Amino acid sequence: MLETYRPQWRDFLAISGLTRRAGCSESSLALVAVKEMVDNALDASPTGIGAGVQGRTVTVYDNGPGLSREQVLNIFAVNRPTLSSKRWRLARRGALGNGVRVILGVVHVSGGSLRISSRGTFYDIAVDPTSGETILLAEGPSETSTGLQVEITFGAGVGFDRAEIEDHLLFCQVAPGSAYGGKKAVPDWFSAETIADLMRDAMPGASALEFARSFDITAHGMEQIKALTARQAVGDLLSEPDRLSTYVDAIKGNAAPPRSLRKVGRGALPDGKYTSVQGTFAHDGVRLPFIVEVWALGRPVLNRKSTGRVDLEVVLVNRTPALMTELAGFAADLLPFWLPP
Repeated sequence: MLETYRPQWRDFLAISGLTRRAGCSESSLALVAVKEMVDNALDASPTGIGAGVQGRTVTVYDNGPGLSREQVLNIFAVNRPTLSSKRWRLARRGALGNGVRVILGVVHVSGGSLRISSRGTFYDIAVDPTSGETILLAEGPSETSTGLQVEITFGAGVGFDRAEIEDHLLFCQVAPGSAYGGKKAVPDWFSAETIADLMRDAMPGASALEFARSFDITAHGMEQIKALTARQAVGDLLSEPDRLSTYVDAIKGNAAPPRSLRKVGRGALPDGKYTSVQGTFAHDGVRLPFIVEVWALGRPVLNRKSTGRVDLEVVLVNRTPALMTELAGFAADLLPFWLPP
């Protein structure tokens, strides 16, 4: 039987569970929701996004492909199966793996509202707290014909520091850029065992051919996989060890020409200081590349030379502003110089 992992979606509809899932304090819930909106938008639109605040309403829009009505209702849901997006090891900004659920949860616990606009239509959605199902409250024509616009009005149930959110959005405007030249998974970043794990995560009934298209492989490789699997479901291969091995070998043996991670560079924050670390590490039987880039604005304290401390105003890690205060110390350790006054 195909195994899927379904999260405890009720955690996202209560403050205590939501803060645990989001990894933040109650006072930071609105800011974390905004960060998730921005991260998703920048992944869809690496060349840049738009954002604004009016009252307690935050709007973020991108220039990506947008979403259909079906995609909106499937993606913006707290009770959909988790497809273990972290396992796909894509070069993207998001880190929680629960970003959309956090957004929906914050809207729910705050008593706010959420509007998604794309392809000429808006969708006002909410969550049914008894079933976790997405409720479509209203839909109608929208001026958003390209990309995706997400508009959250935060209710009184969570704190909302407008100045803090505006500062976050301001620094996000200097964070465009894609870290990787492709949108698909790189076969060399996965062992045979981790590919099988991804297959177990697949939606019930997903075809083996569609699953293979998630990887950056050659046209010849796709033809080979098409001949091998016909219309077979990816879950069926898990019970056939020999065919499973042949299928995985076809994915790993037909990788497209390799692409490398690339830096955004120091120009993302011209007035600040910049450093980066780049390399590879062994994990699950393969070697994975990494880049950690840090941009910082701040000023040295009076005893900087004796304590090695610096007051940081903002820290950008891997293209978006970090929310965790612990990262300030990490960034100061990486920056072996005085920050400008």
